[in-house]
This record gives sequence, C-alpha cells and structure tokens, in this order.
Amino acid sequence: MIQLMNSQCEEPIPSLKFVNDLVPVTFEEAAQEAEWRTTLKDEITVIKKNETWELVDRPVRKKVIEVKWVFKTKMNPGGPVNRYKARLVVKGFSQQYGVGFTKTFALVASSSEPVIVFKNQMQEKFEILDLGEMTCFLSQEVNQARDAIFINQKGFTIKILRDMHGEL
Repeated sequence: MIQLMNSQCEEPIPSLKFVNDLVPVTFEEAAQEAEWRTTLKDEITVIKKNETWELVDRPVRKKVIEVKWVFKTKMNPGGPVNRYKARLVVKGFSQQYGVGFTKTFALVASSSEPVIVFKNQMQEKFEILDLGEMTCFLSQEVNQARDAIFINQKGFTIKILRDMHGEL
C-alpha cells in the first residue's frame, strides 16, 4: 500500500492498492481465495481432460522436475477483474543435459513426416474447428488466392477521403 500526501491540505489521500496485490505468488496464497480456488480446480480439470500428465511413483535415483503455479488477472477497462488465470508450468530450466536426459526434440518444418504424424495425433486428441475462409479482417475485404492473400482497402480509402474532403 502507498500513502500519498495532498500538498495543498496536508491530509493523506486514501491508500492505493496495486493490481499486483491481487495476484497471489504462491499456491497457498491462491488457495485462500474463493475465485482462485475455482481457477485452480478448472486448470487441474483441463490437465486431466487433456491427459497432460498422470500421477506416478517417483523412479528410484531420478531427479524430479519441479512445477510452479503462475497466476494472472485480466482486467476490464474500467478496472475490476474480468478473469482469473492460473497455469501449472514446469521448471524446465532446472534440467541439465546429460543428467536426466540426453536427447532433445524440436519439431521443425523441414522434417515433414514427424510434422504430419504430430498433426494427426493432435487432430485425434483435440477438437479442431474450421472457421472457413477469411473474407474480412480489420474491416477490410480479404480475397484469398492459391499463393497469396489480397486485402482490398477501397472502403478504408473512401472513409479517409470523406473525412478529409467531405462527402464524395
């Protein structure tokens, strides 16, 4: 909290509370608030639904990679909280190459077979929604060809000319 003094009347201005005060730093802090508990439960539900990980016994003499909860709030333009967000993330930076792992995997566009396999697996696992062909973007008409996308700015140009020179 910050106390501000009004220089004209020497009386303190009411204390200000920063947005960061609303965001918990630890799981224990989040678990004390009803809104955050709901958000935590929702995140765990999504993790289970997507089969992101499963609870297993710790392998003997193996290092376990720790996880951390990351909390954020989305604010409305007027100020009140619009949405509470919580994510469970892995502290991958704590890994050492050669200790616990010796191979890395990076999906690159040049190797087409793994990309196709990965795409097929994702399509089987997750629902994919096709929104169709884009016909409008940022109030501009969009035309798609086989090799390119063309944005028609005629409407935008007419609006600028009207604003500058009056009615056309």
